[in-house]
Amino acid sequence: MNQEELERLVNKSDRQLFINELNTGFGLSQVEAEALCDRITMFNRDYYGGSRGPDQIAKTVVALGEPAGKPIKYCRMVSVNLTIYDDEDYEVRQKYGIAAERREAIEQGGVLTMEDLAILLGTSLSTVKRDDAYLMKQDIT
Repeated sequence: MNQEELERLVNKSDRQLFINELNTGFGLSQVEAEALCDRITMFNRDYYGGSRGPDQIAKTVVALGEPAGKPIKYCRMVSVNLTIYDDEDYEVRQKYGIAAERREAIEQGGVLTMEDLAILLGTSLSTVKRDDAYLMKQDIT
């Protein structure tokens, strides 16, 4: 296959169809359209591409290193995969509850907020705060 035939095949791809739609439908430049297409492809791969293991969920969380008190809407966010149930974490979960998920998020460059913990535990924010204060007194982080 020569170079011209190869270029014709590339130009017939779903990627190029989407880039053309971004060019014509939204007025994006070729560079902007390609960058957006690549970002959407990465997003879809991370969230829907089978990058999660069994019994895992994808959660968008605040990136590690963002300062406390910074409004969430201005924080850099990352996607992490959290294991809802794993035999190896059974003892940790029995003893400390959500500690296993907190560790997983940190290992992937994210941190779970109190609101995230409340959602994952299916409880109220006030319960999470009370439990967190208790764990801090017990020197459990």
